[in-house]
Amino acid sequence: MFVNPDAVCASWAAGGSQAAAELAGIDLERMEGRDLADLAAGVAWAAGEFAGIVDVGGRILGETRERVEACLADYALTDQRSAGTFTGVTAP
Repeated sequence: MFVNPDAVCASWAAGGSQAAAELAGIDLERMEGRDLADLAAGVAWAAGEFAGIVDVGGRILGETRERVEACLADYALTDQRSAGTFTGVTAP
């Protein structure tokens, strides 16, 4: 199995950075429900739920980045020719 670590890092940098930027750019304060009369409570609840989803998304991105880095470190220690098991990206 051959892995190009530079290509993996470049791909992760592009996709992971874009996803992180999109999560960071979400304006949760605009979802608080101000001036919505009787809808305010429901919208505020939904905004709170969405904030939790954004937080989980950020944590998943961080954990995935750590796992990819761990796999690349494991790969660097192999002969880089034979198939291996990379525990960072396999299901427990």
